[in-house]
Amino acid sequence: MNNKGQYIYGVRPIEEAVRSGTPIEKVWVQAGKRLPSAVNQLRKQGVPVQYVPPRWFRKLGNVNHQGIVALIAPLQYQPLEEVLDTMLEHGNAIGIVLDGVSDVKNVGAIARSVYALGGSALFLPQKEGALLSEEAVKASAGALLHITVTRYPSSQKLIQLAEERGINIAVTTVDTMSEPIYRVNFEGPWLIVMGDEHRGVRPAFLNRVEYKITIPMINMDSLNVASATAVIMYEWLRQQRLSQEKRN
Repeated sequence: MNNKGQYIYGVRPIEEAVRSGTPIEKVWVQAGKRLPSAVNQLRKQGVPVQYVPPRWFRKLGNVNHQGIVALIAPLQYQPLEEVLDTMLEHGNAIGIVLDGVSDVKNVGAIARSVYALGGSALFLPQKEGALLSEEAVKASAGALLHITVTRYPSSQKLIQLAEERGINIAVTTVDTMSEPIYRVNFEGPWLIVMGDEHRGVRPAFLNRVEYKITIPMINMDSLNVASATAVIMYEWLRQQRLSQEKRN
């Protein structure tokens, strides 16, 4: 629990937060404890719920936590299918999908690029990756409060929903045999999967997504994930502007 943010302790306060519609980022529950109905409701909505041993709560100090703690999200997540439908309606739209990116500062910097360069949405995994917090909002220069953010339950489900709607999806790699981004025709709606800079996009996406793209480089093999996202977002925007100029 080293994420800066506001925490709620105990069953009743969490129930009240859920009742009032307060967005919850994650819940920690003592192992063996029965889940309150409010937490069951959150889990059905895709909020991560993690069971932890009793010693985990010692770090909280003298707090009446009752074996349950929740982190308030700094923003409201939008329903996944609604976000995909909106992208489809807009036509030329781009969404950035994060896969295993755990650094909140990277998430914030990525959100800043998405917002600055006209992206439609940021897709975060429900079960893994960085928790959104005040630190992430600060790193985004406030952009996280202005862009659409949604969660996806699994790579398989996201790919399925995208393919059902005819939304293009590509994964980024450092493989020089992948398609250079300047050759990608960013027409129509696109989802671009960005992986952690140490591991890259994981097999769950790599093995299911046929289209793979890369950023050609001269002196290095890869960029920080936030920098790579900015490069891809700019190429997408460049193509949109060029297409607009041709129409005019």
